[in-house]
Amino acid sequence: MLSWRPAGQELIFYGGPILTVNNAGAVVQALAVRDGVIVAVGGLDQVMQQRTVMIDLPGGALLPGFVGAHEHPTLSAVFNGAHDLSGFCHQRNVQVWSALRTAITRQTDSGRVLNAAQAIDVRQALRAMTINAAYQLGIDSEAGSLEVGKWADLQIVSANPYEVAGGR
Repeated sequence: MLSWRPAGQELIFYGGPILTVNNAGAVVQALAVRDGVIVAVGGLDQVMQQRTVMIDLPGGALLPGFVGAHEHPTLSAVFNGAHDLSGFCHQRNVQVWSALRTAITRQTDSGRVLNAAQAIDVRQALRAMTINAAYQLGIDSEAGSLEVGKWADLQIVSANPYEVAGGR
């Protein structure tokens, strides 16, 4: 998995599902990023530019970086003198799938079931970990979904969450 905000380059991501996690739940073919900001979302022909770096996602998927709304960024500012947002994303694929599966199946990696009645579907889990968490932190106009004008806070994961995370 990759999670970063690229700067100074024009990048186009394509070749796998791009889960925008926007209100419409759109899944698109391509996404363009320039200077760390999303500049185009849609079909590959819509976002294609000259002088771009093409990033193929064969077998993988692109989705917004996960936002840890339970962390306390303002408290880290008190101790560190600035907002530290680096801890807001899962650093490895296994952490992404574990978090999604637990939210969807309510079963932890150890097999323990946590209140099965609170299970949610894949779309709800993705929104909880992206746009809804960004909303809680007051940054949903800048992050949390893949839309033009928002930060290119991206994750490339090894598979489509709709196919891996529990089948719901």
